[in-house]
Amino acid sequence: MRSFFILLTLPLLLAVAGCQTVQVKHVEEKAPIPISVSNEEARHVMFRKIKMKLKRGKIIGSYGSGLLCIPKGKVTWRGGRVNVTTEDLMEIFNEELERANYPTAGDPNALFEDESIHKAELHVGGHVTDLRIKLCYPLGGFGNFDTVTGEASIKVNWQVYSRFEKRVLLNFSTEGSHKLTDSSPEGAALLTDHAFAVAVNNMLANRSFYNVVKGREQKSPAEQKSTTAQQRQPVSIEAIPPSRSTIQAKMDSVRAAVVTIRTGAGHGSGFFISKDGLALTNAHVVGDARFVKLTLVSGRSILGEVLRKDRARDIALIKAEEGNMTPLPLQLVEPPIGTDTYAVGAPLDEKLSSTVVKGIVSAYRYKKFYKQRFLQSDAMIHGGNSGGPLLNARGEVVAISVLGRISQSGDSTNLNFFIPIKSGLDALNIVQSGHNKPALVAGNTPPVKTRATISKKSVKKDAPAPIQQRKPTLGKEHWLYLGSYSKAESVIAIAGKLAAMGSESMQLAKKVKGRIYTRLYAGPFSTQDEAMRVQKLMRTQGYRGSLTTERPR
Repeated sequence: MRSFFILLTLPLLLAVAGCQTVQVKHVEEKAPIPISVSNEEARHVMFRKIKMKLKRGKIIGSYGSGLLCIPKGKVTWRGGRVNVTTEDLMEIFNEELERANYPTAGDPNALFEDESIHKAELHVGGHVTDLRIKLCYPLGGFGNFDTVTGEASIKVNWQVYSRFEKRVLLNFSTEGSHKLTDSSPEGAALLTDHAFAVAVNNMLANRSFYNVVKGREQKSPAEQKSTTAQQRQPVSIEAIPPSRSTIQAKMDSVRAAVVTIRTGAGHGSGFFISKDGLALTNAHVVGDARFVKLTLVSGRSILGEVLRKDRARDIALIKAEEGNMTPLPLQLVEPPIGTDTYAVGAPLDEKLSSTVVKGIVSAYRYKKFYKQRFLQSDAMIHGGNSGGPLLNARGEVVAISVLGRISQSGDSTNLNFFIPIKSGLDALNIVQSGHNKPALVAGNTPPVKTRATISKKSVKKDAPAPIQQRKPTLGKEHWLYLGSYSKAESVIAIAGKLAAMGSESMQLAKKVKGRIYTRLYAGPFSTQDEAMRVQKLMRTQGYRGSLTTERPR
């Protein structure tokens, strides 16, 4: 193994002369602070470079010969400030970190593109500010200068750089030393290599370095107060106008909005909700990581910072390091039971990213264990889907993948649970601005000009007569106003009854004094008779309703 000292010796950057000795420091090797094997959320660290920061002409050591190592001359530094980064130093650096279970990135043996560098969240480099060496040639008196013993010490000023924040997070120094008693042809290389390894090891004993790798940087009281205040502030995103096209017609844009999220513990899914790179996923996907890797549908990876999360609702907000992303529209009104759904994500394997599966809204459930309400769907999800979107037939996000029930044998049961999107936004204090009107809700299909009829074979004898299909008309539209509701369960129940009658419905949400109220309309109807028939049917079920010819807005 050739060290930076030997590499500098070859171009004669070291000179020997005179008869002066230099005292080599003896440095204690400290115990590193290890990363827990079960706690894999630590940031990946990559070694970047080492530069010598010694004055030209500085005496850095001495050499001698014979069994008593009688001094023969001094070693003078002639190289100035040079880059001495080698693959061997990277290997030494990685070995020391991996021994203490620190996740590393960068493969010194990679011949071509090194894919592991995309994992690196932290870059580490250093300046050698002090180097001392004492070389002894035991057989020098016989003209044999091939084998050498001796000792060396080194001082490195480290800098830890955040790839995401684009700034130096930490600046500190460590020292290392090594003594070689058995002569070796590679003695000089062994001395500097081992001294450097001790300096790296002592870096791992630094509590501040450990905290940075774990994402626990010490912040001043002012910074902590500012961060807490920021997390309490609402995050505003621009609402995307509702779409009338089908999800199949815009599948490319849907897939472009969904990302695979990688942390040290594994992978999950997520999706963009704003053009400037805000994305949602599950809190359990990001874990304790402050930074995560986002892989786009193109295969390109970028870094993302976890801005806030709510463990109880199991949702997290991430900010990508780049903007100009493709966001998904959000539908805050919960879809009725029976609505078609589409789950997108990376089930089981990252190579299966952008997988789309179809199902329906099966139910809404309140789970006592989680103390949360969930949307249930038979859209098949697996590990890796967590945090991905559940969309309706128009490609609008209605919920977020989070749970799947499996049988005792480990097989999927098709009982899968999702976080309603509005509940997730509320947990993170995210509000939409701009266009606030949701699209028409019409069961499983995008809104159209005509209304589907119910087959006569599917109507029981004692059931109300189905509403006949109407033809498009340029006359007045008739609507049935069924009230304003603060509970989503009420809206879902009524919309489901209307869908069973073959009637479309429109739901308009409005925020009043901090609470969301949803106005529910049946229609539009081409004639007043049709509207009155639905009004009569709804009255038999306890809903009065009032007729209007004004289009809801």
